[in-house]
Amino acid sequence: MVLSPRVKKTMANNSLLVYLVAVCVLYFIFSSPSLAQKIENPRKVTYLKAVVTISGEFKVEKLSLLSEFEEASVKVYIPQQTPRQRVKLLSVDPPNFRIVNDSFNNTMVELLYREFYPEGKFPYEIKLLVEVNASSPLDEKFSVWFNSSDDYLRVSTSILRFVDSFRTDNKLKKLSQLAMWINDNVAYDLSYEPVTMPASWVFENRKGTCDEFTNLFLSFARVMNLPYRYVSGIALGEKDFEKHAWAEVYLDGKWIPFDPTWNEAYFLDATHIKLANLPSANFSETARVTGYELSIRWVRSSEYKVEVLDVKEADLFSLEGELLTKEVRDDGAFLLRVKVSPSLIECGIVKLRINSCVSESGEDFFEIQPKEKSFFLCGNFSTHFFGKISIELKKSYVYTCPLVLGVEQGEEIEIPVKVFPKRTYSHVKVFPRFAVAQTGQKFNLTVTTTLERNKLYMIFQDEVFLVQPGVVQVSSPKAPGNYTLLFVTEFGEWNASSLKVVKRKKIRLFEVILPKRAVPNLSFKVKIGVKNLVNESVFAEVVASFDEKTFKKTFYLKPLSTKEFVLNVTPTSLGTKSFYVLVKCEDDMEVFSKEVRVIPLHELLNETQGEKEKVHAEKPEQPSLLDKLIESLKGFFERLLSQLRRLLSL
Repeated sequence: MVLSPRVKKTMANNSLLVYLVAVCVLYFIFSSPSLAQKIENPRKVTYLKAVVTISGEFKVEKLSLLSEFEEASVKVYIPQQTPRQRVKLLSVDPPNFRIVNDSFNNTMVELLYREFYPEGKFPYEIKLLVEVNASSPLDEKFSVWFNSSDDYLRVSTSILRFVDSFRTDNKLKKLSQLAMWINDNVAYDLSYEPVTMPASWVFENRKGTCDEFTNLFLSFARVMNLPYRYVSGIALGEKDFEKHAWAEVYLDGKWIPFDPTWNEAYFLDATHIKLANLPSANFSETARVTGYELSIRWVRSSEYKVEVLDVKEADLFSLEGELLTKEVRDDGAFLLRVKVSPSLIECGIVKLRINSCVSESGEDFFEIQPKEKSFFLCGNFSTHFFGKISIELKKSYVYTCPLVLGVEQGEEIEIPVKVFPKRTYSHVKVFPRFAVAQTGQKFNLTVTTTLERNKLYMIFQDEVFLVQPGVVQVSSPKAPGNYTLLFVTEFGEWNASSLKVVKRKKIRLFEVILPKRAVPNLSFKVKIGVKNLVNESVFAEVVASFDEKTFKKTFYLKPLSTKEFVLNVTPTSLGTKSFYVLVKCEDDMEVFSKEVRVIPLHELLNETQGEKEKVHAEKPEQPSLLDKLIESLKGFFERLLSQLRRLLSL
């Protein structure tokens, strides 16, 4: 029988596969690697069964020939028995020990040494079987270290102001937002592992390890007048289980967990093994010795080894993605609406991420900012992702780009986006491109699209609104700052406007009057009115532009006064031209635009004479009685002076 080269190759590969499997099985049997390697995603672990080994060593030194040893002991924190955590003691070495509680009611093992060990080294090892279920709020007996005087949690003025800047009456949401802020803004720096820094230092320097993350979060809870506790424990890090710290806050009758290091709130994954509830990080295990002329020191403080026996992982959230852009054209963008739904939990922090497909050169096909979003949810939640084409595409090609959307604690889905050749006649216009508004104030933007019956979406403050082309009214946020408004059509055309929100506006462009039509080389008048909105004098500048000509004027405004200008404008060519007016004062500004049709004189005569149009105009404030009196006296003296000049000339 003659075997084909293809069959021969297949058989050889199968033999090699059997050999490799056998080698791998033997390696597993003899090396017995930790099953912790099998945990693919710690944030998805809902159940953990493991043997926890706690070991350490301290040394007692005799200081003289007269030294006498009586007894040594060490108190070690062990995993606590809680509603979410079951613990069974397996072995203790040395065997002379007792179970005790510290002043905070944490269970400890106290190991007793009544004989002096060789070289004065006193080792210990404790093994426990621990079963942990993922944590939601715990109904436990209330005990708390409230308003602790611990320097590690001292609240600075900057921390107080910062926490107060988070405006929401929902305390759970506020705490979760503060935990996410720490995760986003404080750098994890292992160089601080040997020390513990106070909350005020962490807030100013923005770095540390889990101790610093937790101390800062607990100082935030202090500002909110909420009971809290520092939790010392073990958790699965990037490589293996390690010493860890997180927080619990007493809210609405329950202890709610928060881990700002791993960006978890309300729900805590089952790799978190609790060792102790403490007031802050300023507590540790202690070893002591009794006798004469002796000293004691740590050789190796408690170390933790976790051998995983069983683990269960589950998707905590499910995803749905909907492309609001039917298609994307070259130079366009996609708009993706994402719905996140909790599967197994009631509330929690969700971390969404999205990745673009890449080109042949490895560049991202779409520029997506941001690529990751974190938010706290209870129930269903919707958000969006916006991405614009970032590479040069070949003409006449149709591309399909798969977007990969995933949630850290859940599933991953793929959403294909089709990109078609460029359609040059379609675009979106937004005016003004930059605006300044007062907090909570409504303002208008003018948005136009080329195509009729084209759906238009506005993205503002991470929300998506379906709007109609034309004048779009927007309410400015309550917090001062810089914002961006994006406008995207269902065919992927887009444009943006920048918004600066201030506590109080200083000036207002209250009046602009100009004709609808004009004739080349014949001047027309434009009336501009500006109002000072504050009770102080200001300098301002008006800049007007029409038909490639610019007019500028700087002026002075008294408190709460108005000023009007009249410009003579002469168009030079036919067409529809935009007249722009900008008035600015320090960091405040307002912009106005209106189109003027420049047509031949005979067309103007044939058309109905158009009335001048007043846009968003209001009447200036009526002069006060004092102003009227001053104007009357001024007029009287001007007439009197005129009469005197006439008499003198005779």
